[in-house]
Amino acid sequence: MPPRPVTPYQRITRNLGSTLFTIGVGLSLGGISLASPLWVAAGTLSLALGFVARDASGSGWHSVTPMTIYAFATALSCVANITGLLAADSDRRQLYFLYAYEEHLMLAMLLTLAGLLIPILAFRAALALRLEQSAGGVLPRVHGVVSDLALLRWGLLLGILVIGMRVVMPLTGLGTISALIWLLPQLLVFALARRGVMIADRRMIFAALGLAVIEAARALMFDFLRGDIIAPIIAFAIGTILGARSFRVLRTSYFLPIYAVTGLFIVYFGLFGAERSRMSVGVARIEQLVELSEVEQMGAYGPVEQRQTVLSRLTTFNQLTQIARIVDEDGYLDGETLEYLGYAFIPRIIWPEKPKIAKGAWFALRIGQARLAESGYITNSVNMTIPGELYLNYGWLGVVAGLGIFGWLLAILWDRAAFWRATSNTLGSAFGYYLLWVGLTMAADLQIVVTLVAMYLLFIGAGWLLRLFSAPVPPGRRPIASPRHAGEAVARPS
Repeated sequence: MPPRPVTPYQRITRNLGSTLFTIGVGLSLGGISLASPLWVAAGTLSLALGFVARDASGSGWHSVTPMTIYAFATALSCVANITGLLAADSDRRQLYFLYAYEEHLMLAMLLTLAGLLIPILAFRAALALRLEQSAGGVLPRVHGVVSDLALLRWGLLLGILVIGMRVVMPLTGLGTISALIWLLPQLLVFALARRGVMIADRRMIFAALGLAVIEAARALMFDFLRGDIIAPIIAFAIGTILGARSFRVLRTSYFLPIYAVTGLFIVYFGLFGAERSRMSVGVARIEQLVELSEVEQMGAYGPVEQRQTVLSRLTTFNQLTQIARIVDEDGYLDGETLEYLGYAFIPRIIWPEKPKIAKGAWFALRIGQARLAESGYITNSVNMTIPGELYLNYGWLGVVAGLGIFGWLLAILWDRAAFWRATSNTLGSAFGYYLLWVGLTMAADLQIVVTLVAMYLLFIGAGWLLRLFSAPVPPGRRPIASPRHAGEAVARPS
């Protein structure tokens, strides 16, 4: 069978990727030789965009993997790092240098570079050498097909039920099971959006949109973490784009509420982060946010203090330089922050008193950045990042080995999801989105490895239960044959 001809788009993106790789290697090597954190950050940015461009030059959207999203997220972080480094001698310094140790900036940028290259190369090597299939062949595939009608009716009902449960009844003591239940609205938003766009079903798309907005509103009124607010919005965006395999959906009317919520999130990002520990819950929290914003605009408290923005929040040099400081003071911890691996896989339902794994809160307390509520509960966390935590425990040897294993593990799990091979596989699609989400959040620290394995096992169990208790599922409406046509169908003016 003759190879497919290379399209002009593929040729352009492939050449762009090669150019970005060349620039990235040059900047990185120059930065290392000159000991310039700024040059290394710029080189990492160019390499990250090169990976994204190379994936975009593939023969189809199946080349998009969690590592594509991971490279894109790293690029955003590098933009933030570069902006912060350039602001070091300006009046915006305090916005970016929150708790950084400047003498360790070079090490921080090198860890960021390693955090980009090693897991992506390990992931790609596993795919190229079929290592994920040989290792994953002994592992069951995440599989569970739900008919379109059942996904629309029961998925929407289940999502609303879980959102209501989170408001009125805390569910604790079940560990990862609790985490999966709380994640269900986000997973259902993605599944509904992706499937709805694929079969051009406006009901499913609007159901996903409504569920996303409701979950975002709940998180705004009741949660402490700002990421919980924007997460369902991102789930809808990724679901529709990957379902249509086109960016044309961004021009549809479906995205007007998404743009509105995203705009409000950006505007109130810093204010919410600064005041969340003193705010009420429910509708009163929204009223407080509006009142505080009006007070600041009136200048009632004098000049408005520079608050954290979305861009400044994406920097990594603050926490990574703190990692280096701890190593200077205490030496390598030799696995001290990883002691939970000895008991992490014991279900909390069996051991209710199992210690809580919250290394982000521990790190915030260790570097003096913890925010304590009146109850003594730490309301924030500071991510060590995977390369940062590996370096903190085992130095550079741990960074290289640990990041390689992490990339290989993601390749195995991505293969088991069959995200692009079986688009009608509802559970595989949902688990694939979870892996994409892990890539987007750049995996805050090493405890994500435990969560990844536990989530995989829960999805396997959910598939088994689905097949056990459900009758044979009649085939749903046939997906649109061509991804190109799917994009055109949903992009049609409404």
